[in-house]
Amino acid sequence: MRFLTKITGLPAPKVTPASPGLRPFLAFFTLIGLTLMTAVVAQPAASSLTVNGQTVPAGKVELLVNAAMGAGQKDNAALRAQAREALVQHEVLLQAAKKSPVSQEAAVQVQAQYNAETTLVRAYLQQWLRQNPIASDAVQKAYDELKTQMGAQEVQIRHILLASLDEAAKVQAQIAAGGKFEDLAASVSQDPSS
Repeated sequence: MRFLTKITGLPAPKVTPASPGLRPFLAFFTLIGLTLMTAVVAQPAASSLTVNGQTVPAGKVELLVNAAMGAGQKDNAALRAQAREALVQHEVLLQAAKKSPVSQEAAVQVQAQYNAETTLVRAYLQQWLRQNPIASDAVQKAYDELKTQMGAQEVQIRHILLASLDEAAKVQAQIAAGGKFEDLAASVSQDPSS
């Protein structure tokens, strides 16, 4: 949080947790609910945060926690603290962004609208798939058809990233003279994955 305050020049936000008395009940309910659920779905909790007077719905904390759990992390106090901290930082930046002229730029508004629409479309598709599950044999059939269309030829692509054509000509000459591509890629390529 200090880093965020330092880079934005904004004062440290005032964060107020709400409804602390419900936390033990919510933890128990969440544990029971997660045991019964097969898919991780964001569930709003009863408590929320207040950042600089603005309420941040608890559902956002749950959204971040569920995303982390989907990536393999365990739901615990440390994860929830990280989620709350991330939301506080996000809210501070959001408040600053809303006050800035960037929020009125047409390109930003179009992108924000598109992102909201994408979220709605994704939710609709997820709901549709839950209501209309696709059988594994149908998936296999579609895969086999696509595989047939693509053909059996496989291509392995390798590259060496260099800064200039002169360097590329030198490396190409070394390969033509019997130099090993892999060794040259490891020693001269500017791409760290080479």
